[in-house]
Amino acid sequence: GLVLGRVPHGVRFLTCSVDVQLAYFEWLIRGWGINGESWVVGHGKMLGEPATSPDSWDALLRQVYMTPVPLA
Repeated sequence: GLVLGRVPHGVRFLTCSVDVQLAYFEWLIRGWGINGESWVVGHGKMLGEPATSPDSWDALLRQVYMTPVPLA
């Protein structure tokens, strides 16, 4: 079965989308296969102040973009 936080077999690349709100970020990591298949690899919500705090953006980068995702 699908295990979040791991890249499933068949994934060729990952994308990450971030929904920026007033007081938080909501993010989704999706893996994509060669025939257009996709799998949710991870998701989450992180409190912050996106409009006024560069530190919030740095924390998002550390938590989401710079955290390794192991292969299944």
